[in-house]
Amino acid sequence: MKCTLLIRFSIEKLNELPGPYEFQKGFLIGKAVPARLLEGMSVYEGDTLKTLQGLEYLTLVAIEGEKETLQKDIEPRIILNEDISNRKAEPLTQLVTETNEPLTRVGTVRSGKLEGSGWCSQGFLYAWD
Repeated sequence: MKCTLLIRFSIEKLNELPGPYEFQKGFLIGKAVPARLLEGMSVYEGDTLKTLQGLEYLTLVAIEGEKETLQKDIEPRIILNEDISNRKAEPLTQLVTETNEPLTRVGTVRSGKLEGSGWCSQGFLYAWD
């Protein structure tokens, strides 16, 4: 069954790192999760709806794939990663079948690369090089 893994970050904590926070969230996830585990999955990113409304300061990455793979292979790597934990927002992860968050499609992982453009995509690619 297809579902989406939402991964939430504090923009303030990402901004402690060099470069755009969109790059950093892709880089952190790319370091935690090898490309081979994300093969064929689609990636989305954006600031949360509440952030755009001025109610919080969070951003997220969403990975769409098979529920079992997301739950057993990907989510634990995200949760246990110290670099991600240091920049997380609560709840760090959430598995959903649909979301109202205003996300932009980054691309699809194919042959060890995230086909797409933008800072988040570049972060994944840099982590996987």
